[in-house]
Amino acid sequence: MLVALVAPKRASELAALSLQSVQIGENVWVFSLNYMNKNRGLGKAHTAVIRAYPEDRMLCPLTTIRDYVRRTLLYRHKSPTLFLSFHRPYASVSSTTIARWLREVLVSAGIEDRFKAHSTRAASTTASRKQGLSSKAIMEAANWAPNGSTFEKFYYKGSQENFQNSVLSSTRNHATSSKRKEEGSESKHSKDSRKKKLRHGKK
Repeated sequence: MLVALVAPKRASELAALSLQSVQIGENVWVFSLNYMNKNRGLGKAHTAVIRAYPEDRMLCPLTTIRDYVRRTLLYRHKSPTLFLSFHRPYASVSSTTIARWLREVLVSAGIEDRFKAHSTRAASTTASRKQGLSSKAIMEAANWAPNGSTFEKFYYKGSQENFQNSVLSSTRNHATSSKRKEEGSESKHSKDSRKKKLRHGKK
């Protein structure tokens, strides 16, 4: 899910991520997407850029990928793709499987059924826009044509590094806001309980 959010690609593109076509740096992995599909013409290969996010290790997609590759290393003799099936023979997964995994995460997170795997692209690109990122940077991250209207027309609902940081910052801000609301609610409940006890004691 983290990869789908910070690298807003189609399920087919996520399924095509390969360890044979990745440039590995200290704080960034750059996957080249060399395959062709109906939505892409000739030209420069698309990329999926995954950077470190030191502000919060739990949200760091690069840490997640490194751990995933390390844990699945013994099963990688048959396929170079990043994502593998967790059932024998641990082969590459299809775009359908990627989409199903994303839907399952959305459901487990309590997201409404009407949101599907493709909704991650809309969610992450919209969050980045609300964080102030330009349409140009968002469209570059999603590999949309710079002179097209795909984002504005189909995805918007209300630089790569900036894109990832804006998505994860939005997530952290939302989590912090929710936590403060919960703490405020608990504090109010605690105060009300003390008042009731005091009134009861006076009686």
